[in-house]
Parts: sequence; C-alpha cells; structure tokens
Amino acid sequence: MSLHATYQHGSTSSNSTTVNSLLKNLIMTAVLGTSSLFPLASISAPQDGVAHESQLEPDLIILRRFMKENDERILVEGVQKYPDSAALHAALAVHYRIGEAADFKSSEIHYKRALEIDPNDDTSHFGYAEILAGSLKRPADAEVHYRRAMELAPNSGEYFGGYAMFLFTNGRNAGDVEGAFKKALGLASENTVTHRNYGIFLLKTGRRKEAGQHFEKAIALGARDAFSFVLYG
Repeated sequence: MSLHATYQHGSTSSNSTTVNSLLKNLIMTAVLGTSSLFPLASISAPQDGVAHESQLEPDLIILRRFMKENDERILVEGVQKYPDSAALHAALAVHYRIGEAADFKSSEIHYKRALEIDPNDDTSHFGYAEILAGSLKRPADAEVHYRRAMELAPNSGEYFGGYAMFLFTNGRNAGDVEGAFKKALGLASENTVTHRNYGIFLLKTGRRKEAGQHFEKAIALGARDAFSFVLYG
C-alpha cells in the first residue's frame, strides 16, 4: 500500500501508515459495499493513547474530521488547501463513488489526480478500475488499472478477486476467470465476496455442487447478502 500525502516536508512514517490504513479500509468498504465508510478502529493514536492533532499531518487531520462528521465539504476544502495530497484526492474519489450522491465523473477526476501525484498507489488503481469497469463502462481502461494494482500489490486477494469478477462479467475465457478466482482465494481464503462471486461463476458454468460449497462458505463467514440466499436456497 503506497497511498500517502505529498508535501515538501514529507510525512512521518507512523502518520503515513495511518493514512494508508484509513484509505485501504475506505477502498475495501467500497468493494464490500458496507455502509461504514471509516472504521474508527483504523485510527491509531500516539503511545499515550491520545491522538493530538498537533502531532498529525494535515491529510490525516482532515480524514479524521471527515470520518467523524461525514461532511463532503471537509474533503473538498482539504483538496483545495492541499492540492498535492494524493491521499485526499483518493479519499474524495471514493466518497464520490460510494457516497449518498454518487458522482462517478467527479470520482474519476480525483482518481486521476491521485495517480498523477502517486502513480504507484495500488488502492487508487484498483478503485479507478472498479468504476471504469462498472459505471463508466470502459473495460479496456479498467483492465490496465486492475493489472497495475495487482502488480503493485501481488499479495492482495481482494484485487485478484475483483479482477476475476471483471473477467467473468466481460465474457473472458472461463479458464482465465477460474484461475483468477483461485489465485484470489489462495491469497485471501476467507474473503466472503470472492467466495460468493466464485460461486456465481460456478453456478453459471453448470457446476452447482461446487457453487453451493462456496455460497455456504460465504454464508459461514458472515455474508448474509441476497446473492448467497437467492442463488443457493
């Protein structure tokens, strides 16, 4: 995970790690479709247990405020004040992607800017790929960013799982789709979304028994969504 704010004076390693953790959680929230944008547990504090804002970089202060207040203006004003913060552009991109008033064109603008600042940010490559593949309907561009995300984070089961579903929904070779799903589960064997999606693929290819095993696994891991129940009883 390489997402971080860019300032001339740089960020401290501990604060950069916290920003990265926040944004990683934000991206995965978008992938999983949950309602809690910023898990409180992902905010780390200094050793004395109190997160003094004077000790934090500006991007982290802004992200903490947005987490508490869920006010889009906080991120918008943050980007205006710190236009070279990849972290804030990425956060705003995700907000426009999964917020109450989704705006995918605005999301794309901020993903592009985040990647201009930090071209090695795997989370922005993956998030951008997801909107390109879905709402923006540009699969060729999406594949470029999926592949780059996986190159940058080769141990991310979430990324390989997202790419597998992309291959499946775009009618790619079944062997390639299955290979990607198996790779994803090899890296993250308890990912409920990947088990569910692999089950959908198996069901569509006539392998009902195997599909059921993956739906059951997804349910056992806590996936109580419509797909698991509607498709497998």
